[in-house]
Amino acid sequence: MPEVRSQAGCHLCAYFVRYRRGEGPAPAPASETEPGSDVYVSYEFEPVDLGQATLYLMWYEKGKSKWFDQTALGCKPAENSSSSIDFLAFLDPFSKCMNQASQWIRKCQTSHSICNGSARSHFIPTRVIDVGDKNLKHFRHLIKPVLRNGKDLPLGSRYLTLSHCWGGSVPTRLTKANLFSMGVSISFEGLPKTFQDAIIVAQNLGIRYIWIDSLCIIQDSPDDWQHESALMADVYRNSSCNLSATQAADSSAGLFLDHNAIFTKPVKACYVSDSKGLTLHSFWHKSVWTRGLESSPLLKRGWVLQERLLSRCNLHFTKDQLVWECRGMSACETFPEEMPFFEEPRSLKTTLAKALNSTTSSSNSSSSSSSSGTEAAGTANITNSWSNTVGEYTRCSLTYNSDKLIAFGGLAKAYSEVLGSGKDQAAKAAYIAGLWKENIAYQLCWRGTAASQKDKYVAPSWSWASTTGPVTDAFLPLPPDPSVVRQLELIEAEADLVNPLNPFGQMRGGHLVVAGRMATVVISGLGSYSPTDTTTSPGHRDREPKVYLHDKGGHLRHLAHQRVDLSWAGADIVALANEADPASAGVTPDDDDSADLHILAVTEHLDAEGAHRRAMSGAWEMDRRRKPSTRWLVLCEVADGGGGGGGGGGGGEKDEDGLNRWTTFKRVGSFVADDADYGRFEEACEWFERWNVGMWEGEDGEEEEVELLPVYDEGGEGEGEGKGKRYVVRII
Repeated sequence: MPEVRSQAGCHLCAYFVRYRRGEGPAPAPASETEPGSDVYVSYEFEPVDLGQATLYLMWYEKGKSKWFDQTALGCKPAENSSSSIDFLAFLDPFSKCMNQASQWIRKCQTSHSICNGSARSHFIPTRVIDVGDKNLKHFRHLIKPVLRNGKDLPLGSRYLTLSHCWGGSVPTRLTKANLFSMGVSISFEGLPKTFQDAIIVAQNLGIRYIWIDSLCIIQDSPDDWQHESALMADVYRNSSCNLSATQAADSSAGLFLDHNAIFTKPVKACYVSDSKGLTLHSFWHKSVWTRGLESSPLLKRGWVLQERLLSRCNLHFTKDQLVWECRGMSACETFPEEMPFFEEPRSLKTTLAKALNSTTSSSNSSSSSSSSGTEAAGTANITNSWSNTVGEYTRCSLTYNSDKLIAFGGLAKAYSEVLGSGKDQAAKAAYIAGLWKENIAYQLCWRGTAASQKDKYVAPSWSWASTTGPVTDAFLPLPPDPSVVRQLELIEAEADLVNPLNPFGQMRGGHLVVAGRMATVVISGLGSYSPTDTTTSPGHRDREPKVYLHDKGGHLRHLAHQRVDLSWAGADIVALANEADPASAGVTPDDDDSADLHILAVTEHLDAEGAHRRAMSGAWEMDRRRKPSTRWLVLCEVADGGGGGGGGGGGGEKDEDGLNRWTTFKRVGSFVADDADYGRFEEACEWFERWNVGMWEGEDGEEEEVELLPVYDEGGEGEGEGKGKRYVVRII
């Protein structure tokens, strides 16, 4: 058995035992030849593909055909037969790690243009920790860190940053009371182990200063916290390297958890893998990069994503070994120069850097047809990268949901510098509540689950930041030919910021005033609906909410082909609809869990009717011009005084004549119009145009017809102008 051979000194068996997939140890027999053993093992070899093979070891219980535990080792033919032992790695593993880290940092600074493309900034944080200019790792009692003001440091001073899990209370924190004393001396022994290790690493890397959030931001000063959080992007972008306590659950665990030199290098062993017979192979734990990263407690934290992505480079201290991540390279102690193809991570950090770089490059190129194509490709890269970044961020967790926008603010600021690099910089760079005003229609149809209305206000309902779960489609692909899609018109966007000087920070409220085609819709089956309930997945379509549209005669008809993506719990939608109009509940014969809502066209395909006609005639071909198709928001009217979160509100705002300027709504979902139902939506819009007309008594006592919701424009009959009226609404 591998356990017995591992204890006898077999390195390959030690790999198998250490990296077993299961949580607990398998029941091992007394010896591998003992009669009646309950467990046996089996090997399987997956042939070489793109230079790498896989060797599987599976544990079975006798009498059962399904393995209960497994180890997967990557392997490839060894480039040489040398099996010399690096004695430094065993005698002084810390020095070995620091030597490797220094080589990575030096290579990044001298060889990676993508990591050093922008001009060198002389930014220094407001405060840093001075760790001294001597290496005192063997004399810890002599280490005397001191808090320094950044403005007092020499120009061009280098510093490190530290990403770590607080894991509850950090024993030593900067407060108003100890601000002066920490400027004199900080007790090294009083610091948690992770901070101590970070200081010693800084000394060994020859970098005198380090920035640690809990020691450099005054923790009991809201004003200082707001000021420093606005600088977070600059703090991490300008650090020489970000140390990441990736595997530590709290600040007491330290950086080096279980570093064993045996497992940081591939082990070499002979194996019969193919027709070549017995050949020497190098073996390592498969997915060596992702082990300790994807499942680590640190990288699940929302604040850490921007720390990781904005830093020039990251030095991850995982359970087994050091892992390196910069914009130009990924490496680890097992593969310090180049990762094997299947182990190479598809790093969001690299993707982000390439997207930002490509857009910047295209904006600096000469204006020509070729450069226009390059700019379009750069824009596609950046919008796709933005959507992926939002998706990754919303899969992370936050201790306080109120931090949703500010913990993402550094990344938003970085994107704003690129999105605002064109001619119309002010318009392109305008950012509000996690969205960009430019092409905002392609960002309003995100999909995700929103927080309960009982929760503390975080963001307007139209922002993905109002959600508590993963978000997709944060920025839909822009169509190759914009003339085939008419967007909703953005009339006004306003944000009530906690810190007016930080547009990327927390909000007290905000609203959009937009214009688009509208219709009324009834959605039933909401009482038991939850966006996070797996029983409402496409495999359980009978349990999904049902959508009803009005026909030309005003009769409700079920929309069979349509699946609506609601971001609110059904009970919350019903409650909000009843608050705005108590008569709206139970408007269908199906059940009482229904709500009378509105839909607003966000992007409208101007040739949808022709495309549908061609599809029905059998002449359909996949046409990129049709992407995106017509998309709608689901809106719920808000009762007077129901703005919430400082968003302002009231069901309708009146002009000086007492007529509606607009009506206020909240976003509760979205959906894409099915081609087969194109005519149904047209009928619903026509019905709404008639329904929206009411009688109004003027100053002379005469009654006249007025639009209940104000009309923005009438639409046009010409090609590319669209059809139907567009109405002005306010969304909070």
